[in-house]
Amino acid sequence: MSDLDKELVRTARDTCLECEGVSSMASTLTSRMNETLKKSLTGIDAESEGVQMDREKTGLTFDLYLKVRYGEQIPVLAWNVQKSVTAALKEMTDENIKAVNIHIQGVTL
Repeated sequence: MSDLDKELVRTARDTCLECEGVSSMASTLTSRMNETLKKSLTGIDAESEGVQMDREKTGLTFDLYLKVRYGEQIPVLAWNVQKSVTAALKEMTDENIKAVNIHIQGVTL
């Protein structure tokens, strides 16, 4: 993973956590296994927790795994996170942001 990719992932994560209603990033079993392997191979740590980035010829795709606070309107929250993250990433790179997918993994009280 290049330095730019690391920065893009970190920016996506930080932007999510700044959004109203997001309580934390979440991991799936697959992402935890990928993170463990990635850390052992590249030294990348938990800064990328809850964010998966795929680079394709047509652009970048981000999958964001979130936990949200109880009482939040999930569709509205997801839309706001998606808009905020997309805007932050577009400020950082000229590459096409193909998709920012939001995956709600849980609700916290």
